[in-house]
Amino acid sequence: MDILGVYVALFVLVAIGVDALSGKTRNGGRELVCGSVVWLAAFATGIHRNDIRFFGVKLFDSTYVVVIAVTIASLLALFTYLKAKDYRRYYFALVSLGIAAPIAIAGGLGDRFGGFLASPDALIQGHSVWHSFGALGMLAAYEIFASTGYDRSVFDRGSARIPRAAAGIYRRAQSHAPR
Repeated sequence: MDILGVYVALFVLVAIGVDALSGKTRNGGRELVCGSVVWLAAFATGIHRNDIRFFGVKLFDSTYVVVIAVTIASLLALFTYLKAKDYRRYYFALVSLGIAAPIAIAGGLGDRFGGFLASPDALIQGHSVWHSFGALGMLAAYEIFASTGYDRSVFDRGSARIPRAAAGIYRRAQSHAPR
């Protein structure tokens, strides 16, 4: 199940990058359909990663899928520069991605088949490095895509959306508050 989560997160991240670069306005229906298709594709390839072979090569092996998805997401992140509206956030996220991704990949490689971080007695476990820095890298990539105006930043408290009903309740409460 561990690899299914990785496949889904990477596939969805690539889809978000494509959507952010398309310049189309966000549409809940389109996002739901595309997200569902991407999720199903990631789930199916994750489950059958060892079953589908082409000339003896497992096409959906985690090594190939992760490398290809990270490469595509990185290229999309670089192309995002052309549409970025907030370059300060873009550069900060790009540098963060540039630091987190190699560390995540090194942790993943060090965790495999008796690698340098695979020992149960090791102080630093490769699998935890892989997941921790992989998550930071995905967050950085999302911030890069959000810099196009596709979505708000995860860290931007000022742009939090308040539902209309909640905003109305807040305004009524403020108007009746003692001064």
